[in-house]
Amino acid sequence: MSSTRRRAGIVVAVVATVALIVGSIALLWSHPRRAVADLLFNADLEILDANGSNPAGWWRAGYGRNTATWWISSAAHSGRVAQGLRITRFTTGDRKLLTSWTGNGISVVPGRQYRLSAWYTTTGTSEFVVYTKNSKGVWAFWTGSPTLAKVAAWTQTTFTTAAVPADTVGISFGVALRSTGTLVTDDYAITGVLPNTTTSSITASSSSSSTSSSSSTTTTAPPSPNPVQFSEQFTHPDGLMTNEYAFWNPTAADRIEDPNWEMTSGSLFASGGLGWSGVPDNREPDATSSNGTDSAIFRMITRRTDFAGVSVSLRLRHEGFVATSTTPAVAWDGVHLFLRYVSEESLYYASIDRRDNTTQIKKKVPGGPSNGGTYYTLASGRFAVLPGVWQDVRVTIADREDGSVAIQLFGNGLLVANAVDTGVGGPALRRGRLGVRGDNSQFSIDDFLVRTFP
Repeated sequence: MSSTRRRAGIVVAVVATVALIVGSIALLWSHPRRAVADLLFNADLEILDANGSNPAGWWRAGYGRNTATWWISSAAHSGRVAQGLRITRFTTGDRKLLTSWTGNGISVVPGRQYRLSAWYTTTGTSEFVVYTKNSKGVWAFWTGSPTLAKVAAWTQTTFTTAAVPADTVGISFGVALRSTGTLVTDDYAITGVLPNTTTSSITASSSSSSTSSSSSTTTTAPPSPNPVQFSEQFTHPDGLMTNEYAFWNPTAADRIEDPNWEMTSGSLFASGGLGWSGVPDNREPDATSSNGTDSAIFRMITRRTDFAGVSVSLRLRHEGFVATSTTPAVAWDGVHLFLRYVSEESLYYASIDRRDNTTQIKKKVPGGPSNGGTYYTLASGRFAVLPGVWQDVRVTIADREDGSVAIQLFGNGLLVANAVDTGVGGPALRRGRLGVRGDNSQFSIDDFLVRTFP
């Protein structure tokens, strides 16, 4: 009997690295001619912290001798939130809203350039500022842009950095005010500058006019979709696709197997062209799961074992949480995606739609109290469960040039967790299975698609 089917209370997770990276990206260039997307978390500042006073994933910074006030402005460029800043007394220094310094900040590639942009209005002296974090964990000021024009109407400004210095593991950026006056900002962005791309400099473009003070022209071949490695549309007849009985009884004549999936715990059904967990319970199923599903602990993995650098996307509808006598409610109940699953003790997974409305990226290594292994939290963030609502989920995993592994989790197109495994707890994992894990969750999935990445 699989130890995945034994849960005694809350699993003790040994946390080696917790990175609340709610403003982070990793831009990878193994194939440098592909387009690099703008992936900044909470770029529009619409998500506020628990106090409702500060954009999540950002912090209000400053230094020197000055007096400043901050406010959340409803007169936004888009949406309902912009960040307001006023300096009433100024001698030295500045004030600015920066992307989070938690963890490594925004993951970047040394030697590459990045294009920063923001919409703003200001009556003072303002500029982009960029900070770097090195491998020793030290943050330092790196560079700044030329002074921005004073504008009363919403205006987009763009600044392209020089090549990121060697030994940089992350950056943070924002727009600083370094005089008396006001500065209101919204709708930030960061993108990688592709090699072999010709781009003219962008200074500013106003949202109040059909013309702009400068233009941008990019010449590059249009990107083509990455090759599909695996696809599952769940276009099966309604009924059981496979279950744990088939996995643990591989020679049983009455077992129901699927050519693509194995269930080490629980039952997988097809229902109306969707994959479905069934109604979760803690009853060990028979060959057809007619007596129970055991899907309170749902473990679905691919038969294929060689997935490495991939992008995994799917549609997910969470249909409610449960609890049983052997699986009491815990914070990490929810739906999780397995990545590079080597064994029950050796894997990555990305959690979304958790009971506690957080996201997690974790690594499990052999040896320890959690079913023979130890979990290490690589990153965490926030994402609300929306019962009964279809959500688009995507996770990417890729090896970097330095041997580390970059993992990004997206919910509805928004980056909700970003991690880099540099060998936490043991060697980085290079390839393995993919899959879906559920804990005390009823859910449906569709359009499970795996593409080569990056």
